Amino acid sequence: MREYIVAGVPLRDPLGQWFVDYTKSSLTGDTARSVPGQQPYGYHGDPYPREGFFSPSQETIVLNLVGNDGQDYAALLRGFQSLFGRPTVPVLSAPQRTGLSNGTSRASQGFSGPSAAVRAALGRKLGSIAVERVDEAAGRLTIIWENLWAFWRSTEAYTSAPTPITTNQQDIDLATTAGDSGAPIAGAIFRIKGPLAAAGSVLLRDRDTARSVKYTATTALGAGEYVLIDGATLRGRLVTSDTWDMAAGTDVSNRVDAGAIMYLTPGDVVSFPGGNAWSLRVNSAGYTSGTTAVEVRLQRSYLS
Repeated sequence: MREYIVAGVPLRDPLGQWFVDYTKSSLTGDTARSVPGQQPYGYHGDPYPREGFFSPSQETIVLNLVGNDGQDYAALLRGFQSLFGRPTVPVLSAPQRTGLSNGTSRASQGFSGPSAAVRAALGRKLGSIAVERVDEAAGRLTIIWENLWAFWRSTEAYTSAPTPITTNQQDIDLATTAGDSGAPIAGAIFRIKGPLAAAGSVLLRDRDTARSVKYTATTALGAGEYVLIDGATLRGRLVTSDTWDMAAGTDVSNRVDAGAIMYLTPGDVVSFPGGNAWSLRVNSAGYTSGTTAVEVRLQRSYLS
């Protein structure tokens, strides 16, 4: 099991008034399913416009509440019903033995362990919160919620080394960048560094699948210019500095050709997750050999 901070509230109270009952909580950890684009998926048979994830992955969290008296318990009950009753809740998670920082204080709680061990998700409650009354000042809540992102993500971003383009088709090894990822990576940003001639193009494809994004330079891309492509939203930005900021520069989404969310999976599915053969295939035209380059920045991805 893991420890959680839900919308800034740790589920292990330093003062001991609430805590997760790990003997009753469970993680189903079901693998998220992929919904292909143009599949008749919906109440009226309308095609799903883009490939996306549909995840049955759920957390069942049983939370024990211990008040000083009945009135204190009622306040705790209302607070947690309100917390989990929000439309969506951001959740941070870390291994159960990762201590919470700031000692016994409830303010500004975080994990005192390494940031690489912290994972993030966006959840929503399923059904109603089950309330079990133990006595006048104590009770137990059972909350079932699902991860809207389908997979947990690292809170840190990892960036591959720039790979110069030297041939019209080459593979980029992402095993080190993807690290210990155990699920498809849907939060990657791809960066193309110029120069790229007018009408030149760079197609980035998840190896061994048809998922791809292609940037076509309607005007030449200069040596000091970069194109950022967000694989999750398919937006493109042209920037003139060494940045990964998707809010900077000029919108060039109309030069990005894609029919599906561009997420990465390991190429060797037989050995996955043991093999973790993450890579990206690049097909290019109009590039300057050894100077035009491709980089990837991603958040590592996990089933739980």
